[in-house]
Amino acid sequence: MTLDKKISLLLEVLNIPIEQKWSDHIYPESYSVYRYLKNIELIDKNALEKIESFNGKLEANDRIRSFLKGVDTYWPVDIYKDGSVIDLGSGFGHFTFWLLISGAKKVVSIGDAERIAFIKKLYHSAIEKKLLPKDSILFKPDFIKPRDTSLFDGLGENEIDLILLNDTLEHITPRILPYLLKSSYLNLKKGGKFISKKQNSSSAKMYAKLAKHWDEIELSEYINQRKELVKQAIPNINPTDLENLAINTRGLDKYDFEDAINNYKEDKKIPKLLKDSPAIDVVYDIPSEGITDIPLILNSLMTSGFEKAYVYPALMHSRKLRFLQGIARTIPSLFFKTAFMDETSVFVATKK
Repeated sequence: MTLDKKISLLLEVLNIPIEQKWSDHIYPESYSVYRYLKNIELIDKNALEKIESFNGKLEANDRIRSFLKGVDTYWPVDIYKDGSVIDLGSGFGHFTFWLLISGAKKVVSIGDAERIAFIKKLYHSAIEKKLLPKDSILFKPDFIKPRDTSLFDGLGENEIDLILLNDTLEHITPRILPYLLKSSYLNLKKGGKFISKKQNSSSAKMYAKLAKHWDEIELSEYINQRKELVKQAIPNINPTDLENLAINTRGLDKYDFEDAINNYKEDKKIPKLLKDSPAIDVVYDIPSEGITDIPLILNSLMTSGFEKAYVYPALMHSRKLRFLQGIARTIPSLFFKTAFMDETSVFVATKK
């Protein structure tokens, strides 16, 4: 199937909620698949407003075409054609459906419960319209946890051709990362590939953006989240300690945050503040754009069992510079050492 035919089919699927007026999923205050596409600049404000009023639909454009061409560049179809893929951190499902349309026989879609419910509903509607084959997607409305050894219950070792992560590793805590990578290694077939595209916090430009984002979301959301959780756990805590405990638990994952509360209950101990740390949603245990340094990820991949892993800059999002993608993949040091177009990176690891 040509790229344009695949795009046309994907848009048919993604337009189902508009055609069927799924108002519970499409309204201006909701973070829908269409608002996501607007945020990554694949559609404009005018198109989004028409969709949200059910007066328009998704239509092919150069930005969508360029984006999906990039998907096939970072995650080549020949790796998984007629095989099995895990879409880890599947968002609203556009990658899950793209993989199926591109030739995967089975896709495991893993994400948060609310969005997995949306993907599942959309998939069944697409089956009814005979746009997609039935029994080709498995759903997991949950992420991996400590001590897990598989990404999906029922999957054994050596079953998966490709594990795809798009903007996902930055939402994995350091505690969870080893289990995610080890489970990925075990689920992959020999010769199977783990491919992740994500922000590169080793980039000075990207780190500056991240530090600003961490401070903003910490002040606007997460410190208040922790205050409420502390008050629920310790109703009689004095205001000063409440404030200090909420401030100084920034950067702690769910488990360390719970330990901090218990330590305060036992001896009034307040942890030392981790300065310049990523903001973490301690309810869902998800960092908001966390640390994804190149040495950290490469080392973690090798420790998990992968014998071959490398990283290169992702350039397909740049219309002016994407012609350099082949060079960036072949000689990535030219870009990383000069800090040129190094803000997003692609990790590729192969199970030998």
